[in-house]
Amino acid sequence: MDMPDDKPSDLFVRVLAIDKAIADLLVANEITTLEEVAYVPQAELEEIKGLSAELITSIRQRARSHLLRDVMGRS
Repeated sequence: MDMPDDKPSDLFVRVLAIDKAIADLLVANEITTLEEVAYVPQAELEEIKGLSAELITSIRQRARSHLLRDVMGRS
């Protein structure tokens, strides 16, 4: 479960297992929720300088898995 006081970058570091610099890069590009990481168009994430296609695929999978587990745990 997400902690309510998590800043977006802290949440990304914890849930997506990425370093703070990548998390800050996402936030600087207005990606501030796990839902956005998981479901914004791939092309939008590819426009962010510093994110490789491999990293984007990996963090999107992690975000989707986390969201799915979160939903399943609440039903």
